[in-house]
Amino acid sequence: MLVDWGFKSPLPVVGDFPIDYFSVQWKGHIIAPATDEYRFDITLNGGVRLFIGETVVVDTLPQSSYKTVSGTVVLDAGKFYPIKVEYMHSTDEALIVFYWSSTIFEREIVPRSVLYYTCHIGSDEHLHPSPFSIHVLPGAIDVSSMASGDGLNSCVATKKCSFE
Repeated sequence: MLVDWGFKSPLPVVGDFPIDYFSVQWKGHIIAPATDEYRFDITLNGGVRLFIGETVVVDTLPQSSYKTVSGTVVLDAGKFYPIKVEYMHSTDEALIVFYWSSTIFEREIVPRSVLYYTCHIGSDEHLHPSPFSIHVLPGAIDVSSMASGDGLNSCVATKKCSFE
């Protein structure tokens, strides 16, 4: 998966969406071609958190810089695993590239053929139901929010922060 917005807004159709200081969350499923340990390398300008199933494979948030980060996870052949990517961008070029490798293949960009949407967008749901649930969360984007203070115990991009 390669996403390179360069120095442009990720949502050019939304006139006031910023080119800097935004976050994006992708959700879907990934399927492995064979049972193996997979290494995920992520090259990005920003911070990232990658979940596969319940496992946090990579977590650099809230750090934000140009770098390549890595993590590993064992996946079983033919099994769908939920995948969630939280990407935080501050300034300069907005770029994120996902690579993977294993003992059976060399490092490559994660191919589209192993990534699945949570539902088939544009389908008539009662005729072609998706095996996965989908949640649409419309609303305004607040690009200037922060959380800090005594007792802060959890704060994730696109989620409410909690305090003890």
